[in-house]
Amino acid sequence: IGLPLDDTYIHLQFVKNLLKGHWFVYNLGQRPTPGDTSPLWVLLIAAGGIFSKNLLAVSLVLSGIFYLLTGLAAYRLGEKILDDKWFALAYGLAVIFTGRMLWAGASGMEVTLFSFLSLLGVLIYLRDKARGRLGLWTGVIFGLAANARPEGNLLFILVLFDWIVLDQILRQRKFRLGSIPWGAGLVYGLLAAPYPLFCLYYTGHLTPNTFRANHLGFSWPQSIGYLKIIIREAFWRDNPLIGVGLLVGAVLFPVRFLRGARLERDWFLLWLWPIGYLAVSFFTAPIPVIVLRYQIPLLPFFAALAFYGWEGLVRLPAGRLGKNYLARALPAAAAVLVIYAGFLTFRSWPEFTAHCVKNIEEMQVTIGKQIRDHTPTNAVIATNDIGAIVYFSDRRVVDLVGLVNPELLKDVQTYGGGVETLGVVKLHLLKTRPDYLAIFPNWYRGLFQNSPGFEPVYTVTLTDNVICGGPTMIVYQCHWPAVSN
Repeated sequence: IGLPLDDTYIHLQFVKNLLKGHWFVYNLGQRPTPGDTSPLWVLLIAAGGIFSKNLLAVSLVLSGIFYLLTGLAAYRLGEKILDDKWFALAYGLAVIFTGRMLWAGASGMEVTLFSFLSLLGVLIYLRDKARGRLGLWTGVIFGLAANARPEGNLLFILVLFDWIVLDQILRQRKFRLGSIPWGAGLVYGLLAAPYPLFCLYYTGHLTPNTFRANHLGFSWPQSIGYLKIIIREAFWRDNPLIGVGLLVGAVLFPVRFLRGARLERDWFLLWLWPIGYLAVSFFTAPIPVIVLRYQIPLLPFFAALAFYGWEGLVRLPAGRLGKNYLARALPAAAAVLVIYAGFLTFRSWPEFTAHCVKNIEEMQVTIGKQIRDHTPTNAVIATNDIGAIVYFSDRRVVDLVGLVNPELLKDVQTYGGGVETLGVVKLHLLKTRPDYLAIFPNWYRGLFQNSPGFEPVYTVTLTDNVICGGPTMIVYQCHWPAVSN
């Protein structure tokens, strides 16, 4: 039993210090920092930590619960948008049988929390939309979603666009100030604003350090490459049947919307959110992080469009073949989609998830425990992986990526990698003078040229690496020249 991603331990480190009475502090004795993109997830784990000291188990139980709730919410959504009950059930099961969702459920990360809140928020919003008035619960759920992931703010912006522009202005043509959902917006703002203000106070930016670290300046080659990876991995290799259905559904839904179909008109947010996310993320050029974990919460919505597309394809010849055809074809198609999704997922994803756990346990967890057992308690560790190494070693850290050292993040982002960034890291090491350095040497080629002495004291090499940033991590003891008075 373990965690398949080192980043989960970043949450747990914040939780550990929070339970000691230190609010979003990563290094005890230092000022708070917004080094976590999901304050709600930190608070949920901390709430569980009141009853259990095993924070790893708490994070796994929570991510598993929200994984199952995501499947249940998807089934409820399927009942609303799909005509056939078997297709609705198949859609809910297919979400559960999505490999990346399964990995997320076993990750201890906030991914499944955000996917569940997104689905629940959309369900409540569309219920309110049918009533002609947005209730306060809409603001509550989307406010919580914004605290689960920063992308939740984009979701609420698209909700407002759907309500004000598409529905009130373009469709009903009766927009007035009273049409603006002031109550829901106020509740959302009260819930969503505190963490961005916290970020602004401590860093001068409205977004967390981690969020900024994973977004670079826009460039066409990088954005096109990002989109290709999503299409190739999430829409094709994971499940080509979902990819085909998504292609049909993503075209069919807006076509019917433009023709004035009632369901597509009322539920257009189901198309607007996943497609809008892809469009915005294309231009903000995020780094395609391994397992595409930032895109996983969108998968239930892409799957909804895919099942919508498949239902349309199955119904296409109904006019000539009659009702008996539909009575047999729809359940059969639903069964095929579920069985195929389950086969693809359980053929490889449980093994891959366990393999990820093995890598993290053998590298970062082992190194963290070695540092705990073989260094002074006041030692300072510089590293590019600040999760398990910090959590288990219980030592103060200098983060070479800048997730909890935003002063370094600014310089790293400015240079964008390469020799210049290496120079920034060298200067930061000379300034902070850590006692030990734990890094992937393939990330910092040339770091040791014309630099103070670094003595290798511990090395871990993985022969089967699938999740870590490099196959080898080395711990160096740093020998700094004496500082003259």
